[in-house]
Amino acid sequence: KIKNFPVALNEGITEIDKIPRPASASIAAFHIITAAVVTKVELEIDSLKAFESGKTLLEKIQVDHGRSPQAGRVTLDFVLEGDMLQAIPLAGLQDLRLRVYTEGAGAATVVVEYFDGLAGI
Repeated sequence: KIKNFPVALNEGITEIDKIPRPASASIAAFHIITAAVVTKVELEIDSLKAFESGKTLLEKIQVDHGRSPQAGRVTLDFVLEGDMLQAIPLAGLQDLRLRVYTEGAGAATVVVEYFDGLAGI
């Protein structure tokens, strides 16, 4: 399942914490679609930094797994090897935050890819 969320990115750090977390789902990927220059992205789960990377490294990881980075889009993909079990399970999660570091402000769309059953989200 795919959900889109409009977000206003501030210059510097923008924290996105209003991401739905259904207990039966897992997150396969985050896509941040924006014209603003994204320099770094962090994912924090229950006050622990689960993922942190600059845009250059994210694009290198995609290329290493046979994917093509797209202009205007930053992707955090947790199932690069095609294994659904590598997705982030949401069962028992109390807090999920995505931090986006940008040079300049602008509008963005955060696209979240979920793995969930038919009756889920």
